[in-house]
Amino acid sequence: MIKLKTLPLLDRTSTIIVEEDINVPYGKVLIAGWLQMWKEIEPNSIIELLSFANPKSWYLNGPKPYILNNVNISDYYTVELNKPKENFVNTLQDILARVTQKSIVFLDNLNSLILYAGFANSLQFIEKLNKKVERLICLFRKDCIPNKILCIETLGNTYVRLHKYCGMHSNNEFTYIANYIHRKSGGTILLGSELVRQDIKTYEIQSENLKTQFNSGKNSTITNDATKIVSSFRIEINEHEMKQRENTLLPYIPATNMVNNECKILYVPDEVDDLDEEDPDDDLCI
Repeated sequence: MIKLKTLPLLDRTSTIIVEEDINVPYGKVLIAGWLQMWKEIEPNSIIELLSFANPKSWYLNGPKPYILNNVNISDYYTVELNKPKENFVNTLQDILARVTQKSIVFLDNLNSLILYAGFANSLQFIEKLNKKVERLICLFRKDCIPNKILCIETLGNTYVRLHKYCGMHSNNEFTYIANYIHRKSGGTILLGSELVRQDIKTYEIQSENLKTQFNSGKNSTITNDATKIVSSFRIEINEHEMKQRENTLLPYIPATNMVNNECKILYVPDEVDDLDEEDPDDDLCI
């Protein structure tokens, strides 16, 4: 069964786009939970964190999963005044040369990358990076560039959209709703919607499937209705109904009672005939 916690592990090579906005700023929280998951499942994995939106100090002083031993943080946000300005396209080429096929790359975030390198260069970089590394996860803020990327969900094979949860929740956890769509290599599309809870200290992902509960209730309703229909439908007739059928006068003669293959129609004309051109009595020569 597909779950948000292990979503990056569905395919060996995958690109995941995580969308957040100003009302649901939990993209980095979700990524911290995935980093913790990788530590438990694949402790020897190589994780590259490319930051275009925050300085390296933000991650070092932020969630603990960001300072794991296997997480390499590259700061492309901070500008060194004493260092000559470098063409940002060359910086992207250096990244492509440094990462390996087994690298797991987190990109924070796609909006800042577009501002630095331009729209076309950024998409070309994502496409080349996707072909080279094992897994690529990009954070995206749709409220910053609402009309620039109309089909951002097609950029990767997995798209996660975070929504605000308006119900009751604890102050010791991050609570939000995650809707996701995953396209498998064979063409199958998997949909999911989960209520996500993450502890503010461990960032462990715990979730419950929202659509499963909805579908189960819907299916139970359909099943009950189908049972009622089957129980009320009857094709047999009793003895009384059989006699009624035999004694009912029909407006035709059964083929078994026909004489010389002649067909007779029983017709009773109206008491008051209108004698117009469309009179059925004239057609029947009565």
